[in-house]
Amino acid sequence: MYIKRTNSLSKDLGSGALFDFRKHGIGDEPVVSEVIEMGADIVTFSGDKLLGGPQAGIIAGKKKIIDILKKHQLARVVRVDKMTLAALEGTLIDYARGENGVHNIPTIHDLLVSIDILDDRTKSFVTNLLQNSNDFQAKIFPSTSQVGGGTMPDVQLPTLVISLKHHTLTAEQVGRKLRTQYKPAIVGRIQKDEFIIDLRTVTEEEEQLLLQALLQL
Repeated sequence: MYIKRTNSLSKDLGSGALFDFRKHGIGDEPVVSEVIEMGADIVTFSGDKLLGGPQAGIIAGKKKIIDILKKHQLARVVRVDKMTLAALEGTLIDYARGENGVHNIPTIHDLLVSIDILDDRTKSFVTNLLQNSNDFQAKIFPSTSQVGGGTMPDVQLPTLVISLKHHTLTAEQVGRKLRTQYKPAIVGRIQKDEFIIDLRTVTEEEEQLLLQALLQL
């Protein structure tokens, strides 16, 4: 893809990545800086999605080309507001802090959580549920989490999931009640008439909300 006015090479990364997931064995997506170093004059990518920041489109690269783009009439139409810029700045500061900082970004934190931590959280959650309710059968088994997004749509991560079977409700009924009767809505997946939960997608702060919702079914 070329910008005709400058004959400069541009690259669209889709979701984009500022963190090198390859160091953790996740996908093979190059980071934005590498793409620029390989010769791209400008690189476009998403400000949310895999970046984990506010919804925005980002153009990075050579100043002389970005200055041309800023003069286009559409620039005023698509520019972001101050709140978006502030949120984006906060996200980028965490990236600049490296490994320690990126764990503050929910998207990155969830992708990097170890299987050992998931094992501990999953066992603890099931124990708490069964100690407080006689309505469920529960089991834990290995599965995969799909990264998704434009950057790594097919990349799978090893995980552990909780499979729940209610004694009086079908899995479809459990799923519908959790989606429609609670705010925020709780979404799981249904497999062989069992309700499946992947705690990789649930923050530790949300676990208690999820537990209480299940106990109230």
